Amino acid sequence: MALEILLQQEQQNRPLDQVLAEYPARRWPSDRRDRQLVRALVYEVLRRRGFLDHVVARYAKHPLAKMKPLTLAALRLGLAQLLYFDRLPPAAAIDETIRALKAARQPRWITGFVNGLLRNAARERAELLRLAAEQCDWLSVPAWLRQRREQQLGQERAYHRSRAENQPPPLVLRVNTAKINCATLAEQLQHNGIEVEESTFAPAALRLPSYHGRVEELPGFNEGWFAVQDEAAQLVTMLLQKEPDPEPGALFLDACAGLGGKTAHLAELLPAESRLVALEPHTGRFALLAENLARLGHKFFKLPPDGPPEELARRLQTAAAGKPAPLLLCPQTLASFARLLDSASVAPAFQGILLDAPCSGLGVVRRHPDIRWNRQPEDLPRYCKQQIALLDQAAKLLAPGGVLVYAVCSNEPEENREVIQALTSRHPELEVTDPRPWLPPPAATLVDDEGYLRSTPETGLDGFFAARLQRGDALESVKKM
Repeated sequence: MALEILLQQEQQNRPLDQVLAEYPARRWPSDRRDRQLVRALVYEVLRRRGFLDHVVARYAKHPLAKMKPLTLAALRLGLAQLLYFDRLPPAAAIDETIRALKAARQPRWITGFVNGLLRNAARERAELLRLAAEQCDWLSVPAWLRQRREQQLGQERAYHRSRAENQPPPLVLRVNTAKINCATLAEQLQHNGIEVEESTFAPAALRLPSYHGRVEELPGFNEGWFAVQDEAAQLVTMLLQKEPDPEPGALFLDACAGLGGKTAHLAELLPAESRLVALEPHTGRFALLAENLARLGHKFFKLPPDGPPEELARRLQTAAAGKPAPLLLCPQTLASFARLLDSASVAPAFQGILLDAPCSGLGVVRRHPDIRWNRQPEDLPRYCKQQIALLDQAAKLLAPGGVLVYAVCSNEPEENREVIQALTSRHPELEVTDPRPWLPPPAATLVDDEGYLRSTPETGLDGFFAARLQRGDALESVKKM
């Protein structure tokens, strides 16, 4: 299974989450420990892939570029077991790798080649482990990204970032404080033998450092007591809060809702009289968005994808009037949503807009190690252009004095400072404001001299960038950076 999943992920250049989700359910083992082992093998290979290739090149006479993808994937998988899975006997790791190749009907010379290389590596395991301690974290970053980080951060900081990205992250929960408090949930988890740590930065977060099971099996999942969300992502959502409190019926927009982690957090943070619109165009994600919100206990109305503009106008006008109306979920992109508003002759003024934009994802490599192998340097300008276009649309929907929060799970300059500079040059009515008044005190250390929230893997968080911008006549009451 692990070999098939690794091969699919590399050949199709698709996110690992999608490959795992679409792997036939009937083929997953029934034993929970076996399912965990499959995932652990896959993630460890992707986390250490650069170093594993270095080891293959050390023993093989054939260039890696000329190897069959299946052969190279099997070698990586076998070496990962030999070097990083102490509880798997070397002989078993080698034999199971060969058996997987035989199941794939590989010729005898291929199985012989893989068997010989893995046995040579097993004999020199101590030396390879010494090399791994010195070089693995550095070599497990693609050459283009390694060079780029050295230029931006210097060699020492670049190395520490790579090392932090290769540490398996803890599972982090955001407690649904509308249903339960942190102390009670922590007690429930500990009663079930689950290790729990208090958060460092986000007040509603709990860390589960040693839990490797399915999230759905945690106590309180079906009851909606929590959502899975890193502390950095929780801090981003907190930036959309406004002072003084918005008037009853104030409209807020989650412009790229995704699976709904930040949507649900906003629904909990904003005053009860506020109304929240969430946009998500992808059919599968939209269904999961609705499912997640329902599990967490949030009421909502789903606008049909081909619904008439008049229905959208009526819903928004009802919300703007402060009358009881559910959270509105729209299966549209931000651009199509804006066009709908134009055709409906309604121009709502959103008091707050969260744009958690599509990005390279290079800040969350520790959770998604496949990302570093799926990205190329030319992807960054493409994402930058898309992010600026989305911000252009969002700026036009923002009310005077309204707040626009831009966020990406990336620490790359093209997706961070350069995007904000392009936005403010095109929209001089927007100005970056100090986010610290809206953050818990420990998180103030994550704000840089330019007024941007920056978290990195070195701080024990996912790598996020966020800017809090405010429009127009309310700026004089806000301390600017």
